[in-house]
Amino acid sequence: TIHIETHAPKNVVHYIGVDIALAVGTGDFTVMAVVAVDEENNFWLVDLYRQQTDPDTSANQFVQLCKQYKPRYCWIEDDNASKVWHRLVMLKAKALVSPLLLSKMRGRDKQERAAPLRSLFIQQRVRILNRPWTQLALAELAEFPGGRHDDIVDAFGVVAKEMHKISPAKRLQVEERPPIIGNIQEKEGKLWTTQTLDQLITLNAGRKRGFGRI
Repeated sequence: TIHIETHAPKNVVHYIGVDIALAVGTGDFTVMAVVAVDEENNFWLVDLYRQQTDPDTSANQFVQLCKQYKPRYCWIEDDNASKVWHRLVMLKAKALVSPLLLSKMRGRDKQERAAPLRSLFIQQRVRILNRPWTQLALAELAEFPGGRHDDIVDAFGVVAKEMHKISPAKRLQVEERPPIIGNIQEKEGKLWTTQTLDQLITLNAGRKRGFGRI
């Protein structure tokens, strides 16, 4: 079962996986998958860049995605083409983006490299946002490994492969306030009343009447 959602939770940590194609017009695409991990350690595909473009343009796009999502880490596999693009990104990005790390390839077999992502699907821990690119992503996932393209699977999969390094978003702590007991309480060295203005007026009026009695 693939969960298609309208909105992602607010409390998440972002990561980016990259599958690079250096040559233009070869049929391969450069894909950048923005993945959010929530408090329950679910993996959300929240944004997707997929274009046939030159390395300089794709490097600029990567920098923009990092500025937008502020990912904790980004990964790209350590093949020769990726190493070349990695150096280009480092020159462009400098200290402006999150670390782009090289992920060690697990051989050339597509299914072996996608095994961690498959495990997440089996555990029903994958969520995909309903966006203009969603049907394209679903079609590639459904056709894998026999489909014409596997760029999206590779970009999403490189994040899943590094899941042992990924921490879920920390749960937000809700401050529990103690119940108010009585009409007067002390806070930061000051006395506060829990009564309304009408209650105070009625109480004071009653006291004045009592003082006037013999």
